[in-house]
Amino acid sequence: MSRARSFSKLINKDNYATYRGSDSVTDISAVSLPQGTLNFRNKIINGDMRISQRNSSNQVTPPTNGDTTQTNNYPVDRWFIQNSSGSATIFGQQVTDVPNGNFQHSVKISTTTAINTTQAQQLNFQQRIEGYNVADFGFGSTSAKSMTFSFYVKSNVLGNYGFIIHNGNVCFVSKYEITTEDVWKKVTINLTPQTSYALSNSTNGTGLYINFDLGCGSDFESNNEGWQTGDFKRPINCIKWANNTNATFYITGVQLEEGTVPTPFEHRPYGTELALCQRYYFQNENQYMYFSARNLDNEMAATIPFPVEMRVTPLITKVSDPAGFTFTWNKVCKTCVSGHGTAPSNGYTDVCGVIQASGEL
Repeated sequence: MSRARSFSKLINKDNYATYRGSDSVTDISAVSLPQGTLNFRNKIINGDMRISQRNSSNQVTPPTNGDTTQTNNYPVDRWFIQNSSGSATIFGQQVTDVPNGNFQHSVKISTTTAINTTQAQQLNFQQRIEGYNVADFGFGSTSAKSMTFSFYVKSNVLGNYGFIIHNGNVCFVSKYEITTEDVWKKVTINLTPQTSYALSNSTNGTGLYINFDLGCGSDFESNNEGWQTGDFKRPINCIKWANNTNATFYITGVQLEEGTVPTPFEHRPYGTELALCQRYYFQNENQYMYFSARNLDNEMAATIPFPVEMRVTPLITKVSDPAGFTFTWNKVCKTCVSGHGTAPSNGYTDVCGVIQASGEL
């Protein structure tokens, strides 16, 4: 039987294909595929935790006041730790402890002393997803889609953990259980279509955010699971992971996709994943900036182009000037940053300084 004939007979009324194996394709069983292409089906960016522009594999200590805008919030790109507990004993780091040979990195979050949050304090691991990227889920309409969320996780603290997806108006509250210490587990959570509440932002603002609870206070607990209105981070009767000394929490392989059956994690090319991250953050280390210098006073102007158009006009932070230079970056748009300064002598054509451009959600 031809492949075309094999697959054409498998399409059901919902435009999904279910395949159980034939002489055309080897050993595929009970796989349900979403309508359309499988490329870019994962709405999570950097779900395999391999891109880390800011901190490489260095350990970070997030701010303790709940601020989510600092470099030390991000153990890897797009993923940040939110800590409003006042305690500086929680840490994040990109590591190479992984569930199987299909992954190279995970994020490790750890404590050195127990953190017992008060009712209004938060401890979360989170990614915010741009509205453009999830508008096709059809929130708030009769054509809203089912979604499947999956990830790999392990911890040395056993119990039920809280998890939510929030669309700005309503959140899906759920939990998952870790029953064996320090053993990787794949978790799958199915989300029913949300037909009543639209995204609060379906353009370049936050459309959805994914939140793993690490020990939020009781103000953020929901008595019920499923779709709920309110700013919840966890259902009741979940553990507070951070309220443990020397606690560890590892996560990778995070995927959010249309449909009711999880597909294998989508491993996109490294350059593709890096470019997706650079829409939100770019650091030009080891990239030359080009300028011209006047011979009399060594005044020069320079421009650094961004590798992709950023989500918004970014906030620019100067990390370092080239040796001997004094430089001010004062003109910025979504595609480049430019400025002026003084060179140590005339005749320079290119040098390398370091800037950070942040357009994070």
